[in-house]
Amino acid sequence: MLTGDYSTSATYEKGQLVFWYPETFSTSHSYVIGESCVHNGVVYKCITAHTGAWNTADFEAQHNASTDTLYRCIEDIKVPESWTAAHWQATNINVELNKLRESEADTDMIAENYGKSSFYAVGDYVVYNSDLFKCISADSDTGSWTQDNWEQVKLADEVKDLNNTLNNILNVPLVNGNYVLKANVINGIVTYTWTAEV
Repeated sequence: MLTGDYSTSATYEKGQLVFWYPETFSTSHSYVIGESCVHNGVVYKCITAHTGAWNTADFEAQHNASTDTLYRCIEDIKVPESWTAAHWQATNINVELNKLRESEADTDMIAENYGKSSFYAVGDYVVYNSDLFKCISADSDTGSWTQDNWEQVKLADEVKDLNNTLNNILNVPLVNGNYVLKANVINGIVTYTWTAEV
């Protein structure tokens, strides 16, 4: 299950997917073992406590940096915390989509493969040639792909848009006397708070 960007105020279960972007290496930061950073376009994990100028011996290359670095939680995180590399395994959307394709039921959790339905409405999602697409013009499946009816999208962007939409819908204040009920959506989880109005 993709939950959007990593949040230090959230808890995670084994198997959850998040996007996380390590900070760029800084000579003024004290790195602890297991902490990650980006240096010259590569994500590194600190293997020896380090402060000061870059020293390759203190870091281990993980993978090329990307704005869509996807991670799978490898053990439950029950208390919100700063990013700890030991709890996460780097992956990418294609690897995750291929894992989901192994089970038909799981594949449909993200989107069905193009061609399963005879009609697609605007806003429907499909997987086509291992990429995720959103329908932008109603499409009657005639067995052939019509590119003009589809927009390639990134799953992370869609999750962010859905969170923003939910926040906009839910943040219409409900007033009760001197209190206002406000909603907040983080990673698809809605929380409500009564706030005293002065």
